[in-house]
Amino acid sequence: MLDSITANSDFYNSYQRIANAMGIKDYSNQIIHYTNLNTLELILKSNELWFGSLSEMNDSTECDHFLDAVLDQSSSLLGNVPLPELEAIIEQLRPAIRNDSFISSWCEYFDADPDGKLSMWRGYGDNGRGIGLVIDSSMLLPSTITAQKLGFFVNSTQVEYVRENRAIDLANNYIRRLASVQKLNTPLGEKFIMAITLLAKAPCVKHDGFKEEEEIRFIYMRGMRQILGASRTDEIVKTIGTGDHSRSFYAFPLKNYNEFGFDLRIGSIPHSLNKHMFFVFNDSE
Repeated sequence: MLDSITANSDFYNSYQRIANAMGIKDYSNQIIHYTNLNTLELILKSNELWFGSLSEMNDSTECDHFLDAVLDQSSSLLGNVPLPELEAIIEQLRPAIRNDSFISSWCEYFDADPDGKLSMWRGYGDNGRGIGLVIDSSMLLPSTITAQKLGFFVNSTQVEYVRENRAIDLANNYIRRLASVQKLNTPLGEKFIMAITLLAKAPCVKHDGFKEEEEIRFIYMRGMRQILGASRTDEIVKTIGTGDHSRSFYAFPLKNYNEFGFDLRIGSIPHSLNKHMFFVFNDSE
């Protein structure tokens, strides 16, 4: 059955319709990306955002935190799917999600807290000497991704934070959402829909000890796209460094995506977004 999935592009279209119909929660209309001045220079020169590889992130439990907890408590999952078959599918496909997904991390930003988060400046903003890129994210909210825009292959989602003992509750929440989706006419069977939904959400669930981050993730799931037979894009994956010090990045081009209603070109951002600014956090101020 898995071989037949990869051979049929209809599966990817069905998966996208399911994800859209589940009604993922919106986040605030402003988001901030903490980084350093060298990275800002690279963004401006290349007209690209570089998404880091999930498998190379500092937190080695990314993706596994949610899936491991759910599989440990799979007897409590809702639905009528045979658990051994569901678990086998998840374990077979998990490496493609863990090892072939790319992420750009942002946080919610609020005017009431104009200086942002000190912990994020320390961790990602060059210890307070870097920059915060703040954008109006209203056109990128999940609720704005209409059926006409489903082909936009970078997804956006609010990270959800749970402890291991509550992960099964979150999984069942997803399953309830799936049960409410009517008339999808999907070729995917129930067990594949459930497995793929849990796999797709796994990179965006973290331990609630990180809740203060209020993270928003932009994610390109190349492994998921390939599993489901999606057509290839003009993707560019770059490798920086050599040997043990090499890292992979997905280069997301900032351009005009006319067919999806997004204009993400650097030169167009001040016009197409209501608020766009760079600000420098200075320890002396």
